[in-house]
This record gives sequence, structure tokens and C-alpha cells, in this order.
Amino acid sequence: MKKLIDSLKAKRRKQPPKERCSVGERRIAFSRRKASKLAALLLFSVVGLSLLFNVIFFTKYQAIRNSAKAAEREIQAQLQQVQDADLLSSRSVVVFAEDFLRQYVTIPQEEEGRTARQDRLQEYFVSGFDIGSLENISEFKGERTIRSMRFLDHERVNAEQTKVTFIVSYDITEVTVVEETVKKKKKVKEDGKEKEKEVQEVVEKEVPKTVSNTVEIAVPITTDGQGFAVYDKPNMTKRDLKGNVSFEEPELEGDDLTPTERKQLQTFLNDFFTSYGVSDEKLPFMANVDSGLSDQTLQDVTIRDAVRRDGAYEAVVDVQYQHSETSLSSFYTYRLTLERDKNSYFITSLD
Repeated sequence: MKKLIDSLKAKRRKQPPKERCSVGERRIAFSRRKASKLAALLLFSVVGLSLLFNVIFFTKYQAIRNSAKAAEREIQAQLQQVQDADLLSSRSVVVFAEDFLRQYVTIPQEEEGRTARQDRLQEYFVSGFDIGSLENISEFKGERTIRSMRFLDHERVNAEQTKVTFIVSYDITEVTVVEETVKKKKKVKEDGKEKEKEVQEVVEKEVPKTVSNTVEIAVPITTDGQGFAVYDKPNMTKRDLKGNVSFEEPELEGDDLTPTERKQLQTFLNDFFTSYGVSDEKLPFMANVDSGLSDQTLQDVTIRDAVRRDGAYEAVVDVQYQHSETSLSSFYTYRLTLERDKNSYFITSLD
């Protein structure tokens, strides 16, 4: 037994010792390699993600920037349209059209004046407008002058165009050549003697002829937001603004006045319109008016209609005034609103 144990010990001593490495050393070596790989992967991932985010950010930034610029352009365009619309609706466009029409309608007789007129007209039109296409007056021997001009209408065509219409009265004076037979004394020989004899001759004579006309002239105008320009030829029309209109005046709504109220109202109105015709000191105590008339003598007051409603009175009256220094007599219609004050009245509204 002892020999067996010694033999086993001897065999164990003969075997070379195994190299040992601690568990900790193996873990450290493994972690460094893995960390290097992970660090490299992480670095490339960060760089890649950074580039991706930059691309996305730049794309979105450009989209937002382009969208903002487009919105800004649209807003500016809308603001410009509003500004142009306001300008084309303003009183200044009427003044511009009136100035243009005075140059357009007036045609001088002298060639020098006509040339200067064309130069002035060119300044009113849009750039590139052919002023020669406006008219042909080379054969016209005369002149055209304005008698009167009145603003009539202002019609918007669209956001960038408008038409301003005036009623224009003008005279055209043209020199025409007519033949006329005249009697002249000429010396002629008869029977060998020279005698003075009356003969008839046909001669040409220049006679000025004037015609008058009244028309509507519409001026087409546009704007750049700063000023105005005529963008096309004006057009000329003539229409009768008087219409065959039927009208039935509506009756006043309310309760009819009693005979006593109507008599009291008649007395008050006679006093009031007497004071109103000359603006005397009693007027402010009878009506809510700043002032009355002057030099008008009351002839008659006729109550056409009068009612009582909601504690107030309404009346329509015809008033006849005569001018104090002449025999001229005229009729006027007034619509009144009154309040009752004991046995008298006070006019709160006079139309």
C-alpha cells in the first residue's frame, strides 16, 4: 500500500505544471477587444446619425425657409393688391382722370399746340402706348374746347383696373371753305369806251362753324401702387339719365291727429316757418336747427300729412316762400319730427 501511494506521488511529480491564468485576466482582455469594437461602431453610428440629422435638419430648414418666403411673397402681393385697390378707389384717381380729360378733349388749332398736346398726353398713358393710334386730326382745321365737365361714376373693372366717367360738354369749331357769289365793280370797254360795270363773281370764303355736344367719357386707369396711368383709349357714350319713374309716396304710420291737435300744429308751423325764413331770434326756441334762411317771406304752409306715434309727431308740409326783394315765389317740401310741449311743439328733425 505504501508502495502504491509512493508510485502515485512519483507520477504526479513527473507531470509538468499547468499554466494558470486568473479569471480576472481573461475578462480584462475580452473587455478591451469588445470595447474597441463597440467604440468604433458607436463612433461610426454617431457620425452617421449626425450626418443624417444634419441632412434632415437642412432639408426641413430649406422647406420651412422656402415656405416662409412663399408666404411672405403672397402676403406682400395681397398687401400690394389691397394698396392698389385702395388707391384705385381713392379720390386721387378721379383727380388724375379729370386732369387727363382736360388734355384729351382740348385740341388746339395751331400745329405747335397740337404737338405739345401729344407730348403731354403721352405722359398719362402706360409705357409703350402708341399715342398715334389715339386719333387722326391731320385733316381737322379747327379746335375743340371744353365748356363743362362733371364727375359721373367710378366703376371698378377688377383689382388692377378701374374706369372713371365724366359728363363732358364741349364745342367743336371748324373752319370750312364755302363758295359765295359777290358783286364787284369792274372796268370794261364798251363801244371803244372804258366803263365801270357791276359784275358777279364766285369767291371762296372761310367760315367758322361751331357745334356743341355733351357726352360721357370713361377713362380706363390702372396703377402700380405709386401712381396712375391710362391703359387704353377712352370710350365715349351718351345716355339719357332721366327716367320715366313712377313713385307713390308712402303714408306716415301712426294715429291721425285730432282737429284740435291739427289746428295747434298749423299755428305752430306758421310761426316757425316765418322765423325760419328770416332766421330771427325765436328760431332756437322752436327747433333744433343751427340757422335758417334769409330774405324769404312766408306765403303759406300746407300740412300734407301728420300723425302721432310713440309720443312724437311726424308731419310732411308744403311751404311757399317769396323772395323778400323780388316777386319770385317758390314751393318747398319739408319732413318734420316734433315733440309736444304743453300746448306747443318743438321740431327735433327738419329734412
